Formats: sequence, structure tokens, C-alpha cells
Amino acid sequence: MGTGALVWRRIVAMVMVPALLGMMVVAGAAQDATPSADVFGDDGVLTNCVDPSFPPMEYFENQEAKEPIGFDIDLVNAIGERLGVEVTHIPTEFTGLLPALDAGRCDVVASGIYLTAARL
Repeated sequence: MGTGALVWRRIVAMVMVPALLGMMVVAGAAQDATPSADVFGDDGVLTNCVDPSFPPMEYFENQEAKEPIGFDIDLVNAIGERLGVEVTHIPTEFTGLLPALDAGRCDVVASGIYLTAARL
């Protein structure tokens, strides 16, 4: 991926994250109760497909690391804690994020991804 694409990806992530947080606050305020774990399947696990090559949003701290870290990881972990469910992050190539979501391999994609006409 070229430098220009990385810059745009980071700029979009910086714009989308506050927008998503704002939507979450509004959605949370509109609900009378916290959703139950069955929203994410009957196993009570929130699975997040993530491309861990996008620091500081999501990345592996070193080559031996088993779990990714970063802002998106912290955000999904906080959502899981609030909902009372376990969170699992599934490392996935960026081009496979939305196909994995469509195929049901994960419940959410929180990985510095933004909306385009093609993705809608």
C-alpha cells in the first residue's frame, strides 16, 4: 500500500472514530436497557475482525504478541465489558474484513475502515 493510501486511511480513521463514538453515545442514550449477549450469538462472545497492521488503531506490539493492541481494540473491549460479554479479536487481512463479516465469521469490524459507495 502506498504512502498516500496510508495517509488517507489514517485521516479517515481519525474522522470516523469520533463519529462512531458519537453514534454509540446517542444509541446508548436511546436505549432503556443494555442489550443482552444474544445480540452477538448464543455463545456470548463478541468477535471483532481486525487488520492488525494499522497502528495506533490496531497492531501487534511485537512479533511474539498473540493479541493485538490499539484504540479500536480498547474500544471493542470496553463495549464487550459494558455488555458483559467476552471479546475475541480475529486478525484478518484488510481486504478480507467485510467478506468475513458477511460470512458471519465475526460480529463486528472495528479496524479503521470507512464507508464507500462500494462497501454500502
